[in-house]
Amino acid sequence: MSTVKPGESALWTLDHRPADAQITLQQLGYWTRARLGVRELVKDDAKGWLSMRVGPGRPYRKLNIQLCGDDTYALEIGALRKHQGLPTYIAGELVTGVYADQLGEVAEAMFARAVGA
Repeated sequence: MSTVKPGESALWTLDHRPADAQITLQQLGYWTRARLGVRELVKDDAKGWLSMRVGPGRPYRKLNIQLCGDDTYALEIGALRKHQGLPTYIAGELVTGVYADQLGEVAEAMFARAVGA
Protein backbone atom coordinates (compact mmCIF):
# COMPACT_ATOMS: atom_id res chain seq x y z
CA MET A 1 0.00 0.00 0.00
CA SER A 2 1.37 3.37 -0.95
CA THR A 3 1.11 6.38 1.28
CA VAL A 4 -0.54 9.48 -0.04
CA LYS A 5 0.29 12.83 1.50
CA PRO A 6 -2.59 15.04 2.65
CA GLY A 7 -3.72 17.20 -0.22
CA GLU A 8 -2.72 14.66 -2.89
CA SER A 9 -4.81 12.29 -4.96
CA ALA A 10 -4.35 8.53 -4.64
CA LEU A 11 -4.82 8.32 -8.41
CA TRP A 12 -1.23 9.47 -8.93
CA THR A 13 0.02 6.20 -7.40
CA LEU A 14 -1.87 3.98 -9.90
CA ASP A 15 -0.59 2.61 -13.19
CA HIS A 16 -2.08 4.66 -16.03
CA ARG A 17 -2.23 4.87 -19.81
CA PRO A 18 -3.02 7.61 -22.34
CA ALA A 19 -6.70 8.30 -23.00
CA ASP A 20 -8.78 10.79 -24.96
CA ALA A 21 -10.86 12.92 -22.56
CA GLN A 22 -13.67 13.23 -25.12
CA ILE A 23 -14.11 9.45 -25.18
CA THR A 24 -14.08 9.30 -21.37
CA LEU A 25 -16.80 11.97 -21.26
CA GLN A 26 -18.89 10.02 -23.80
CA GLN A 27 -18.52 6.87 -21.69
CA LEU A 28 -19.56 8.82 -18.60
CA GLY A 29 -22.74 9.79 -20.44
CA TYR A 30 -24.57 13.05 -21.08
CA TRP A 31 -27.32 12.51 -18.49
CA THR A 32 -24.87 11.45 -15.80
CA ARG A 33 -22.89 14.65 -16.41
CA ALA A 34 -26.12 16.65 -16.20
CA ARG A 35 -27.24 14.96 -12.95
CA LEU A 36 -23.81 15.50 -11.36
CA GLY A 37 -23.64 19.12 -12.47
CA VAL A 38 -20.26 18.64 -14.18
CA ARG A 39 -18.27 21.78 -14.95
CA GLU A 40 -14.69 23.07 -14.97
CA LEU A 41 -13.12 20.15 -16.81
CA VAL A 42 -9.36 19.65 -16.62
CA LYS A 43 -7.69 16.93 -18.67
CA ASP A 44 -4.31 15.34 -19.30
CA ASP A 45 -4.66 12.95 -22.23
CA ALA A 46 -1.06 11.72 -21.91
CA LYS A 47 -1.77 10.42 -18.40
CA GLY A 48 -5.36 9.36 -19.12
CA TRP A 49 -6.61 11.72 -16.42
CA LEU A 50 -9.80 13.82 -16.28
CA SER A 51 -10.92 16.01 -13.39
CA MET A 52 -14.17 17.92 -13.02
CA ARG A 53 -16.09 19.93 -10.45
CA VAL A 54 -19.39 18.32 -9.50
CA GLY A 55 -22.39 19.30 -7.43
CA PRO A 56 -23.78 22.63 -6.36
CA GLY A 57 -21.85 25.29 -4.47
CA ARG A 58 -19.92 24.35 -1.38
CA PRO A 59 -18.09 22.25 -0.50
CA TYR A 60 -16.16 22.38 -3.74
CA ARG A 61 -16.25 18.70 -4.85
CA LYS A 62 -13.99 17.16 -7.50
CA LEU A 63 -14.46 13.91 -9.41
CA ASN A 64 -11.22 12.52 -10.85
CA ILE A 65 -11.22 9.77 -13.46
CA GLN A 66 -8.13 7.95 -14.71
CA LEU A 67 -7.69 5.19 -17.29
CA CYS A 68 -5.55 2.46 -15.76
CA GLY A 69 -3.09 0.13 -17.44
CA ASP A 70 -5.54 -2.81 -17.38
CA ASP A 71 -8.06 -0.79 -19.49
CA THR A 72 -10.38 -0.10 -16.55
CA TYR A 73 -11.04 3.22 -14.86
CA ALA A 74 -10.26 4.46 -11.38
CA LEU A 75 -12.55 7.12 -9.90
CA GLU A 76 -11.92 9.32 -6.90
CA ILE A 77 -14.19 11.90 -5.36
CA GLY A 78 -12.86 14.51 -2.99
CA ALA A 79 -13.33 18.07 -1.83
CA LEU A 80 -11.36 21.29 -1.75
CA ARG A 81 -11.43 22.94 1.65
CA LYS A 82 -9.49 25.73 3.27
CA HIS A 83 -6.81 24.57 5.69
CA GLN A 84 -4.84 27.30 7.44
CA GLY A 85 -6.11 29.76 4.85
CA LEU A 86 -4.98 27.71 1.84
CA PRO A 87 -7.10 25.51 -0.42
CA THR A 88 -6.33 21.84 0.28
CA TYR A 89 -7.60 18.78 -1.58
CA ILE A 90 -9.20 16.23 0.76
CA ALA A 91 -9.28 12.85 -0.98
CA GLY A 92 -12.46 10.88 -0.47
CA GLU A 93 -13.61 7.54 -1.84
CA LEU A 94 -11.46 5.71 -4.43
CA VAL A 95 -12.96 3.01 -6.66
CA THR A 96 -10.78 1.02 -9.06
CA GLY A 97 -11.52 -1.63 -11.68
CA VAL A 98 -14.51 0.18 -13.23
CA TYR A 99 -15.33 -0.79 -16.81
CA ALA A 100 -16.44 1.82 -19.36
CA ASP A 101 -20.09 0.69 -19.32
CA GLN A 102 -20.21 1.11 -15.50
CA LEU A 103 -18.60 4.55 -15.41
CA GLY A 104 -21.78 6.65 -15.12
CA GLU A 105 -23.47 4.38 -12.59
CA VAL A 106 -20.41 4.24 -10.32
CA ALA A 107 -19.83 8.01 -10.55
CA GLU A 108 -23.45 8.74 -9.54
CA ALA A 109 -23.28 6.30 -6.63
CA MET A 110 -20.02 7.83 -5.39
CA PHE A 111 -21.48 11.33 -5.61
CA ALA A 112 -24.62 10.26 -3.71
CA ARG A 113 -22.47 8.81 -0.89
CA ALA A 114 -20.26 11.91 -0.81
CA VAL A 115 -23.21 14.29 -0.37
CA GLY A 116 -25.12 11.94 1.92
CA ALA A 117 -28.09 11.48 -0.41
